[in-house]
Amino acid sequence: MIRILLLLLVVSCASQPHGEVEYYSGTSLIRSTHNNKVLAKIPVLMRRTVDPFAKKILEEIIQLQSRNKHNETLISYEIIQGNHFAIQDEARLIRGHAYFHGPDWKWTHWTVHFSQIDGSVIQGKVERTKEGLIATKSMTKSNGGTLSIEENFTEIDLTTFKEMKKKKIK
Repeated sequence: MIRILLLLLVVSCASQPHGEVEYYSGTSLIRSTHNNKVLAKIPVLMRRTVDPFAKKILEEIIQLQSRNKHNETLISYEIIQGNHFAIQDEARLIRGHAYFHGPDWKWTHWTVHFSQIDGSVIQGKVERTKEGLIATKSMTKSNGGTLSIEENFTEIDLTTFKEMKKKKIK
């Protein structure tokens, strides 16, 4: 009987997702590097799961472009070795890599470099602050133009995340 209970406990623990889930709200500001003109200011929600047991990070990014239009992307970071991770989205439209720095699985900053299916390349850095995450990236478009991307995310709780997602996405 004890063996059966232990087996059930092990199976139950194995089926539970591990890791820490973080929720963020913020904006993605896209500028032309040619004249510094703001091209887009997109509200964003993000659910970020850091799972050291599975050796991966998942980011669900929801761009709240309008009440009836939104863009959801699921990005997976899978460990290659040490602090080096491969990046790929669920639709396989982007591929690249990231290097994380700081205490393992509690990283303070990281760099990303990935290419999109259209040939554009995005690279930059992300820094964890007391309030959330700040990212500065550049995009070299396949036609040769460049854009700068500034992202500023504040950490929020699950209830706020759900309310914002429900309010903006119908």
